[in-house]
Amino acid sequence: MKRVSTMDGNIPQSAYTLREVLDNIIIYVINPKTMKIIHANQHFKDLLKHDPTGSSCHEILAGRDKPCPYCSLGNVSSGERKASSLHYNEKFQKLYWFNNREIPFNDELLAFNIAIDITALEETRKELEETRDSFETLLDSLPQKIFLKDKDSVYISCNNNYAVEMGIKIENIAGKTDFDFYPEKLAKKYISDDKYIISTGKGIEAEEPYIKDGTKYWVHTIKQPVKDEHGNITGVIGIFWDITEAKQARFDLEKNQWELNFKNKLTNAFITIPDKDVYSSILAILMEAIRCKYGVFGYINESGDLVCPTMTREVWSECNIPGKDIVYPEETWGNSIWARSMKEKKVIYKNEKAKVPEGHIPIINAIAAPIINQGQVIGMFNLANKDTNFNEVDSRLLADLADYIAPILNARLVQGREEQRRLEAERDLDQTLKKLKASNQDLEQFAYVASHDLQEPLRMISSFTQLLAKKFQDIIDENAKDYIEFITDGTERMTRLINDLLQFSRISSRAKEFSRVNIQDILDIVKKNLSVQIDATGAKITSDPLPKLSGDETQLIQIFQNLISNALKFRGDDPPEIHVSSKEENGFWIFSIADNGIGIEKKDIGRLFMIFKRLHSRKEYPGTGIGLASCKKIVERHGGRIWVESEKDDGSTFYFSIPKYPQATD
Repeated sequence: MKRVSTMDGNIPQSAYTLREVLDNIIIYVINPKTMKIIHANQHFKDLLKHDPTGSSCHEILAGRDKPCPYCSLGNVSSGERKASSLHYNEKFQKLYWFNNREIPFNDELLAFNIAIDITALEETRKELEETRDSFETLLDSLPQKIFLKDKDSVYISCNNNYAVEMGIKIENIAGKTDFDFYPEKLAKKYISDDKYIISTGKGIEAEEPYIKDGTKYWVHTIKQPVKDEHGNITGVIGIFWDITEAKQARFDLEKNQWELNFKNKLTNAFITIPDKDVYSSILAILMEAIRCKYGVFGYINESGDLVCPTMTREVWSECNIPGKDIVYPEETWGNSIWARSMKEKKVIYKNEKAKVPEGHIPIINAIAAPIINQGQVIGMFNLANKDTNFNEVDSRLLADLADYIAPILNARLVQGREEQRRLEAERDLDQTLKKLKASNQDLEQFAYVASHDLQEPLRMISSFTQLLAKKFQDIIDENAKDYIEFITDGTERMTRLINDLLQFSRISSRAKEFSRVNIQDILDIVKKNLSVQIDATGAKITSDPLPKLSGDETQLIQIFQNLISNALKFRGDDPPEIHVSSKEENGFWIFSIADNGIGIEKKDIGRLFMIFKRLHSRKEYPGTGIGLASCKKIVERHGGRIWVESEKDDGSTFYFSIPKYPQATD
């Protein structure tokens, strides 16, 4: 038998029931002098499958031909008692609890041996030890801190991480209490939790503060009661881990979501709420965010003054200062908290009662934040009377919201200023147009009256000149005849100019209401009116199908007649070829009149439609310079425009547009 270790003699009794022990016990007696087995019980015989009586013990038990080197039979011979021990039998490959003691028999001492197979028990013990070691290794490898206390909140054991956290070795944790590791207040709380768990049998799970080296951390703690096999509570087991970073991340996330909610409210207010109410809404949102009762919002106008379009309703109703106004010139700002915040470009708060004029609402604390866009202060918020003191959290939050508002407010202010300028420009333009209209009406009336009054003197000059020429034709010389011809030619040109001027003035003053007009019929009328010139020049006039539209028939005839007449007048060496066409485009009829005439130089096109502007001398091409100006005025009255495309010596194409459903713009 190979010796493994020694054990206390009471192990078999604690490991087996009496019946199991008796059923598995091996009993044999050896004569220590001869080393022969002189007696063996039945269980030993059954194990060997034969009776070992008479055989040497070393042969039967160890398969040896001589005594075992560790044999203890000599102790029996000498009268020494041998304690119990464990032996591993290599022959049977089992572990036995072995006990031998001397017994007197017939005047000699015999060795009485008892052996019990504890192989299964030892294997179970080893498995339990291995499981315990593995469990302890697992506990020590966990990042969590784990501890075990008894019913009196005295530590029994812990894992390695808890011992390291407490600055103590694991073997020294037993017998300690929370007062050995924590500040008194915190230790009392932990022990109070233990008492609650032990008294109620209910566990505790919480996030709670934890102090280490004077620094506050947050831990997630779980404590549960420990029960024995009868369900009796014997202590408390606890586990906790550091959640400071996670809690801070969760706090930051909640804070960001909370801030995002207010930012969304601010954005929605700027987008959806009308101008007259938007600033009140913005102020209300900020007061909700900072939890204040009173507030004032202001922006800087183009003069550098502070304009306060809104205050808390209570401020307006309770403030009784005489001469209260919503515009504060910069020189009146003084050293108030909101003035300093704008000058210093930072959030400022005060948690003390402010000195205010009589009639002003009491101010117990206040915070002011400048609204800064691209380094320039464009406004401010001044909030007051929070139930608790203002702090750095409020300061950072208000600064963040002010930064968020800044570009939106700036865009709103720029838009407002541009809108104000636009309205002012529209008012100025409206006044100018009214003055211009009145001036044009006066001018047209003057032109009409002047033209009408000039016709009679011209007729008299022309008539009397003709009478003189007829009466004195026999006595006047050639020079006199030339003078008379000059007078007659001048009066004729003057008459044409007056007639054209009258027509120009009547475009607005004597215009007709629009009616349905067939442009093809108008072209036929124009060709008939110009038949003499058409025949004289050998002109060829063609056209595509032309539409019907609403307009002033007389004025439309005037447009086509002026443009075709010019095409006949400004012809080249070849007979004129004139083509009239139209097309529909974007709700307009676009008309074109193309010719093969002398064309127009690019530099002259810009002044072509100006009244009295002529591109040629009267000797080259007679005319008054009013025809194209009249065309432009007629087209504009119909809601369209007129233009020309031309190259010198390559003909011209005049275009003008008229809406399909025009409305007169007199």
